[in-house]
Amino acid sequence: MKSPRMLAALTAVVLASAMPSAQTQAPAAPAVTPQQQNDEILKELRAIRLLLERLTTVQPPQAAQPPPQPTTAKVTNLKGYVLGKPDAPLTMVEFTDLQCPFCRQFSLTSFDEIKKNWIDTASSATSAATSRSTFTRRRCPRRGRRAAPASKASSGKCG
Repeated sequence: MKSPRMLAALTAVVLASAMPSAQTQAPAAPAVTPQQQNDEILKELRAIRLLLERLTTVQPPQAAQPPPQPTTAKVTNLKGYVLGKPDAPLTMVEFTDLQCPFCRQFSLTSFDEIKKNWIDTASSATSAATSRSTFTRRRCPRRGRRAAPASKASSGKCG
């Protein structure tokens, strides 16, 4: 009794494997010869060479254009202490923190040089000192785990 069932199952498996199905047959791809592959590679290499030659050749300069004019901006809200004349052509705004070690280093080393060369400059044509720059500081307290509470940081705020 078991053998007829087994024979039927085996026959079904053999027939199913022998039958061609649409899923197993793939469309035949056109055969590409090595010569065709070589030709395609040569075409790509020639295109790359042309692009590289265009990039490396010196192109004649276009019509001389004047350099772009610098943009200007108007700084408003300069309340508090300001060094220099308010009508100076340049305004420097420093954002600083009373506890920042980099701000401290700037104040000890660079600020005196900036003050001497940009704020307290004297013109040779006139005897009066003319300021080339206006300098103001804005408080910008640090944030993060090492920042002091706001009440401590604001204790040095003037104006």
